[in-house]
Order: sequence, then C-alpha cells, then structure tokens
Amino acid sequence: MKRLFFKLLLLSIVISCSKSSDDNGGGNNSNSSDISLVSALDAGNRSNASDIFVKVSGVASSLPDKVRIILVPLAQVGSFDLDTGLTLSSVSYHEAQLNNPILITQLTSNLMDSNGDEIEFGIQYSVRLLVYNGSEVNLSNKTANIALSNDSPLVGRYAGTWNDNLYTDYPNSFEILSANETTASGVLYYSGSFSPCCGNTQNDGTINLNFNLATGVISNFTYNQVLANYLGGECNATYSGSGMIDGLNMTINLTGTDCEGPHGAITIESNRVFWLVVK
Repeated sequence: MKRLFFKLLLLSIVISCSKSSDDNGGGNNSNSSDISLVSALDAGNRSNASDIFVKVSGVASSLPDKVRIILVPLAQVGSFDLDTGLTLSSVSYHEAQLNNPILITQLTSNLMDSNGDEIEFGIQYSVRLLVYNGSEVNLSNKTANIALSNDSPLVGRYAGTWNDNLYTDYPNSFEILSANETTASGVLYYSGSFSPCCGNTQNDGTINLNFNLATGVISNFTYNQVLANYLGGECNATYSGSGMIDGLNMTINLTGTDCEGPHGAITIESNRVFWLVVK
C-alpha cells in the first residue's frame, strides 16, 4: 500500500492500451474532433444488447448535442456510410446526450443491429456513431469492436481507491481473472495502474470471492496480501469482508491487520476499466 511507492508512482507515466481504433472502414466518415475515443465492453450475460456498455469521450470545448450508437456487423462495416445510418429505424440505434466530456451508457435490451436483427453471441460488431451538432450530422471515424461472449461479466479489470483509518483515497486496482456462476478469483495491486509495489514483480496478493449477480451481493471476499519488502521486511496479511456490484461499479468493505497494524473500516471503491480489458 504504500506511501513511498505512491510517491514514486506519481513520477511515472502510465500508457494504456485501447481496444478502439480510429477507422475500421466505412464511407463518409467525419474527421471532426468532437469525439476523441469510443470504447465498448461486454459486462453482462443477458444475451442481448443490454450486456454492452459504450464509453464515448468528447472534446470539452466542442461537445456535440447527441450521438446515435449503432452496432454494425463487422462483415458489413465497409459498406456502412452516413446515408445508411440516417435511414435506420429507431430500433437500430441507441441515442444519448453528451452533457459531459465522458459518456458511459448501457445499451437497451431491445436494440437491434443495423440490419434490424437481434444482437447475437459470437458475432463481431463495429460500434459506429452518428454525431449530431445543431443541423449538422456526421459519421464519426472513431469506432470500437465488440462481441458478446458467455464469460462471467465479472471478469475484467477494475481501478479505484482504498480508504481506511490509515489511508485516504489510495490508488488501488485489481483483476478478476476467472469466474464461474458464483465464485471468482484474481489479483490485487497497490496502485491504480495494475503495477505491484513493495518489491513484488507480479502482483500484491490474491483475491477470492462469492457473488450473486441477481442481487449484486458479494460475500466471502478474501484478500491475501503478500508484500516482499515493506517497512524493512515481508508484510503479509489476510483481509476479509463483503460488498456489492452494481453494473460497472464494485464496492468492497474489509477488515484486517498487517505490519502497519489494524486496518479498520476498509472501503475499496472501483470501476470497471474500459481501456484495459482482460476479456
């Protein structure tokens, strides 16, 4: 966790990977700077478009009025252009306002693809945007690819903060690497960038948990901390507790004692990360 590591971390520059691309084909693309990035994430197992969350990053100085999000089968993206997008029925687009530079929106369960067909497992889709700015409409050249899978929606990367009686808003991140219908496991890092601290080379310990997606309840959450070199030696501990998951957000409440002493009322608040996706 730790104070010296945090200071060093602030001096580094973390470069993140993106699943998005500037252009996956298609005619009449706009080079407008209104949209800077599009990302997509499969975070559910409902077998329809509501499994998909889309993140749209706009430019604060020139935010468009709204966007229409369209799922185009990847095999047909080369023939998809602005004219095609403008003729689509309302069942084939998801409309959202850009009131802030970052928009995260969950698609609706009844959304169809650009052909009017249901969203299906295993088909690669290109996320295309119609960008509305006053009377002007453009097809953005910022895109992302997405395909529904039957992996657990918990599998992925999360970043947020750790708060307790010793630390305030300490950067924290973890990965859920595997999960079945009720249990999951992964690794945790005392950084916001999935990098270990304190002499570790891979991670800062392992996590295990039980969950119920229907209720959002997380139980039997256990974090086995393993720090190779902190405060002059090893600093290992076991923390336990419970929490909740709500869409892309996870909150964990823990207690435990390590070489620093008791950590009371630990709260880990994390959000699913779009641009560093394990799935």
